[in-house]
Amino acid sequence: YDSELFVSHEALKALTRLVVIMAKRNSEMEARMLSAAKRAGAHREVVSKVAPLLVHPAVFMRREACKFMVNLAESLGPARAYTMMHPIIAPYTIQPMAVITPTSLLEALMPAIPQAAYTR
Repeated sequence: YDSELFVSHEALKALTRLVVIMAKRNSEMEARMLSAAKRAGAHREVVSKVAPLLVHPAVFMRREACKFMVNLAESLGPARAYTMMHPIIAPYTIQPMAVITPTSLLEALMPAIPQAAYTR
């Protein structure tokens, strides 16, 4: 078992939990903490880091990346999720999605890349 992969998976799970917690919090508090532009930039950066994991060879990494994307899309709302997330995750999908849901994302994803190609 790869300990580096385990650490990456646990970090991704923590990000997913953070998105869920932030979505439940009052948006007023979030607005006071960060301007909309800074939030959007932070979201784009995290989505850019997580997106390649959507085609990771390990199924549990792909599953957690999907959970993260779906939870973030739900917290952003359909319009913001579409404009901010779709351009970043499009290279990892084989068909367009109108809304990011668990079903639509799983159906749209490219197949996982082989382990040999991933470790290069």
